[in-house]
Amino acid sequence: KLLMSITLYGKERYFARKYRVFLEEEGKRIEPSGVDVHKGVSSGLEDSEAPLRAAYNVAFPLEKINPNGQVTLIAVDPQGNETRFPFDLSKMR
Repeated sequence: KLLMSITLYGKERYFARKYRVFLEEEGKRIEPSGVDVHKGVSSGLEDSEAPLRAAYNVAFPLEKINPNGQVTLIAVDPQGNETRFPFDLSKMR
């Protein structure tokens, strides 16, 4: 499995459950085989727009991914806004 984790920021304790996360490789969408979403805890930024942070951990099946390829981890918020994180797997070991 390819395991990835991102930290999300929001306002509600269970805000991270409303996100969707997947990989994209060469135009192909790869859904996670496992997801572990933590509830929001204090981010230390109480006066900000996003006073809570939550870990979003995902696992992807290796048989669907080129281990030397370029992939993009995509997080989609409840409004449909995408945040993209590109990775060159050939440089990771």
